[in-house]
Amino acid sequence: MDIEHLNSMSIFLKDEIMEDIAALENSLGYSFKSNSFLLRALTHSSYLNDGTNEGTEYNEKLEFIGDSVLELIVREYSVGEFSDEDVGSISKFKSMIVSDKFLSRVGKLIELGNFLLLGKGEEISGGRRRDSIVAAALEAVIGAIYLDGGLEEARTFVLEKIIKNLDSFGFLEMSDYKSKLQEVVQKEYGTFPVYILAEQTGPVHDKTFRISLEVNKNPVSHGIGKSIKEAEQMAAKEALEKMGIK
Repeated sequence: MDIEHLNSMSIFLKDEIMEDIAALENSLGYSFKSNSFLLRALTHSSYLNDGTNEGTEYNEKLEFIGDSVLELIVREYSVGEFSDEDVGSISKFKSMIVSDKFLSRVGKLIELGNFLLLGKGEEISGGRRRDSIVAAALEAVIGAIYLDGGLEEARTFVLEKIIKNLDSFGFLEMSDYKSKLQEVVQKEYGTFPVYILAEQTGPVHDKTFRISLEVNKNPVSHGIGKSIKEAEQMAAKEALEKMGIK
């Protein structure tokens, strides 16, 4: 599909998007040979539902391709990186990376939502920040890079822009904090830590949660995150740090 064939878009919109594409390519670290792939990756189905953009292809098929390419690259990376781990541990690592939660955070880091083509209703309801939409768009971008530049370019993008961000977001350690704290508390106090939702702020599509952690009804720590589970993990991490456990 060539960009000239996207006849449902006005010339003004094309020019506007083409100017934005250069900025997005810089953020992605990849320059497309055919910008039509990237344009399609940025097009959400709601954009077609407005009735004025018929004939434009949206990103579902590219997302489908990108999902498979991402899984292949992550499996390949994890088997080499964690050669001493069992398949269960590798699968857990893979699941973290391909989750909407993590992919959306990477997508937001590169401000992918700012470049999406959305319908008016989706725009008004905060679609540019919605995890499922941003995550799907990022997978579509992976699919677009694969079709435009091949597997090696897609692999470079996934390794540099996605896997390397696991550490900065704390995803590599996060899944262990609650289970580790539970073992410690159960052994030392014969009870379990209790997580209490203390506060939630922000709009529906972009909430922030604050969790209070108690042991034997005594406040121990607090945690903040973009989901209740993440906030609980942060509270558990703080509790372990206070106990001198890493």
